[in-house]
Amino acid sequence: MFDRSNQDRESYERYVARFKMLTDVLSALTQSFDLEHTLDDILDKVLELLAMNVGAVYLINEEDQGLTLVSQRNLPAEILECEDGLKSARMLARHEQLQCKLAGPLRSKGEIKGLLFVGDLASCPILRQEVELLTTICNTIGMFVENVRLYQERIRQIQIESSVLQVSAEVTSELELDRLLPKIMHIAVDLAQVDGGVIALLDEERHVITYPHVENLPQDLADITVSREEGLSGEVIASGKPTVIDDYKAYPQRIPAFVRGWTDQRGHCANRAWRKNLWCTQRTLHRAGKGIL
Repeated sequence: MFDRSNQDRESYERYVARFKMLTDVLSALTQSFDLEHTLDDILDKVLELLAMNVGAVYLINEEDQGLTLVSQRNLPAEILECEDGLKSARMLARHEQLQCKLAGPLRSKGEIKGLLFVGDLASCPILRQEVELLTTICNTIGMFVENVRLYQERIRQIQIESSVLQVSAEVTSELELDRLLPKIMHIAVDLAQVDGGVIALLDEERHVITYPHVENLPQDLADITVSREEGLSGEVIASGKPTVIDDYKAYPQRIPAFVRGWTDQRGHCANRAWRKNLWCTQRTLHRAGKGIL
């Protein structure tokens, strides 16, 4: 045994404890593909490792490149009330009550995947070892986030392939259109991961559009009939191209009944769905006409 001074011994014991904790962090990252649950566990371990009480993990949203708070511990109330992830992260970095702050980007293959923030109400010296340790942890978490997203993308691709096969099987086994279309609508809503949807059919003899099949919408919407030039369905039928509407409520050719019907059915969740996406694709459904899915 080496004869160490008390200070050296305490330093050595802290090093051993931190090495064990780092091993626990790395081990946790290899045991699950549950992103949020794993990041929760990791944040607890990092705070314990660095002897701090406040922490947050933000991930970059791949759609709009904004930040989303996915895990937190003991954040001030005003930070939690802020719905804008980027703004809340800036508020956290500037928070006057936090005397000790340390943050690092979550990197993978040269790209930033998010942000890890830790802090404390009490002042503390930030040593070079802490910075190096946090950097190692951030890079490891960044690789974990990348791997989970690749895994989720692969699972999603498998689901798409499975759904395509299911649709093909339904089409070949079902001869009655009125029984086939609701099944396809249900599969499409599930596949697109949206709250609901509708199939619009064009009656070429009467020059009108009907909506006989709805999913997770009030059934009375199936009684609506509009002219072939009206609504998003009319636009897609006329152009023959898929169309994306970011905010259907503000869409000039919106059909009021659908706006009311969706809001009544889904409330705030539906409002978020309207703002996010509404997509349609023209399909030939039967000899008598064309439709929108």
